[in-house]
Amino acid sequence: MSKSFRPWTIDQPLLLPAIVQDFVGADANAQLILTSYDPRFCARVSRLARTGDIEHLEVHPATRQQPVVRTTPPLPAIERRKYLFETDPNQEGPARDFADSCRVFFEAKLSDMFDDPAHAAWVAANPDPTLATFVQRLRPLVRAAPQGMFSAHVFRRFVEHRALADGSPVIELMNKAHHGRREEIRPADVAQCAGELGELLDLVEQMYEECYRWRRRDAPKVQLSTEAPPPLAPTPHLALNVLVCPDLAPFTQRVPSGESQEWPEPLDPNVFGNTVAFYLRRPNFGFAAPTGSLAIVNAVPGPAADRRLVIARHGAAATYARRLVRGASAGIIGLTAEVPDPRRRTPKTIMLREGEGDIHQVVGIILGHSVQVEQGQDEAVLVDAAGALKRIELAFRVIDDSAVPLALEGQVVLGGGCIELDRLGGHKDALVALTLDGGSSIFKRVGAALPGELAHLWQFESIGGLGSSQVLSVGKPHKGF
Repeated sequence: MSKSFRPWTIDQPLLLPAIVQDFVGADANAQLILTSYDPRFCARVSRLARTGDIEHLEVHPATRQQPVVRTTPPLPAIERRKYLFETDPNQEGPARDFADSCRVFFEAKLSDMFDDPAHAAWVAANPDPTLATFVQRLRPLVRAAPQGMFSAHVFRRFVEHRALADGSPVIELMNKAHHGRREEIRPADVAQCAGELGELLDLVEQMYEECYRWRRRDAPKVQLSTEAPPPLAPTPHLALNVLVCPDLAPFTQRVPSGESQEWPEPLDPNVFGNTVAFYLRRPNFGFAAPTGSLAIVNAVPGPAADRRLVIARHGAAATYARRLVRGASAGIIGLTAEVPDPRRRTPKTIMLREGEGDIHQVVGIILGHSVQVEQGQDEAVLVDAAGALKRIELAFRVIDDSAVPLALEGQVVLGGGCIELDRLGGHKDALVALTLDGGSSIFKRVGAALPGELAHLWQFESIGGLGSSQVLSVGKPHKGF
């Protein structure tokens, strides 16, 4: 081709034929490729009355989640195929072309909606999803407290459409087109679904536009990191053989008496399966976990409920130990710190988009351990907690709320080995479960002993804001205690 390439800015689609003629020339044998980032302009061009062999395609660029460039027919092209089929509904070719183009359109558009780091694990587990696969993924996101983009009404209209019920004729038709069974598609099958396919095409296009608007509106102005955090390897399997005693009471006013009528229950031996441990460098969990504790979290990131303690990894360099709070704006979460000392400056709350980082919900806290880490900028650092977990010998279920916020009623407290009474002085400030002479068990912090002849009287301090301290006689009886 002798003519050099020349770029144009096309503001009016009606000028397109003249530009094509000027570019190609009357007798030139050339192929013109016209691209545009403006979807509205492309839609107008695709609806123009034209002659000749002109094909209109939507280009879906390669991304981290979708590493290949895909081209799909746009909605006007599919509408023309639907018109050709309805003109002669007994022809197999137009019927199969219409069904197949619907399948390609649905899967490409829905795939782009899930092209987000928040859905990376699902995308990896479903490399070749069908329409039914996308519907099954969308239903829980839309029906169970939808957040962000999925709170738009068009998503609910789509998942509740009668044509998307399990085993419906539309689902069966799309499965045939997806799995290379094109020759099994009959015109009668397409005629049965043509009206519902038209409705779904409009809904998917509206969902795609809502996704486009949402991402443009909520794109952060400053990206701290674009690199996704690396996946975490779960703790090696550690099967526990531990019993849970049913009544560890922090108590508030008086010491409970009498042994429990409940039988001990076995602790789930795989309670630490699919978890990892983070060493807490900052007191951001407040009274729930001091600096130096180990936070046991789910190894696989996922959504966390409001007000839950989490380890948040943003990019490949920043790790936060915070409490997650959900804002009034859907799709926005906050990571807030709760320092126990009000005289200390509280770190600023970090606001993130839902799915912008990896959120690991805290499922447990280990207080006594020998793990050591170096100083660093991250609020928490990944560590090996296998040694600390092997020390677990017994567990207790909390039955009172006076240990709040350290332990909530119904939660399980893990215990190590038995402490001999003559060695209690070496465990000052440690959290302990004590069994009293009456058979009951209480949950306290080891305090100081009285001086002199009263050295067998020990103070056991409250571990929560609602509890009360107690003075107990240890090792020998004392009147009134």
